[in-house]
Amino acid sequence: MSDEQGILEDVLAHPDDDAPRLVYADWLDEHGQAERGEFIRAQVALARPDLPAPERERLQRRERQLLDEHAATWLGDLAEPFLERLDVRFAFARGWIARLRATGIDLVAEPQREPGAGEEEVIEEA
Repeated sequence: MSDEQGILEDVLAHPDDDAPRLVYADWLDEHGQAERGEFIRAQVALARPDLPAPERERLQRRERQLLDEHAATWLGDLAEPFLERLDVRFAFARGWIARLRATGIDLVAEPQREPGAGEEEVIEEA
């Protein structure tokens, strides 16, 4: 298992703990992804209710700038098919995608029924 994979598993295993997220931010800095590391740190700081207003405003501006510049890259495989053709709304929380809503296309196709199939027939979706 790679260092990155181990850190990510730690983040997933401890979703309410910011320490693994900050470890990942450091790892990103060390591996040429300083903007993503900065974004994670900013979002972790913004989650603190006691953050002073001037610092909150500065971090919110930087968070928006980083998202504007890098969201498509950070969304990875989601970016190309969705961002270009759909109305996509997403939210990051503490550095990770927390919500994603896309309108304009059905992501799950309706199951196909055979002609003449009875109503009692159950069709399972994969």
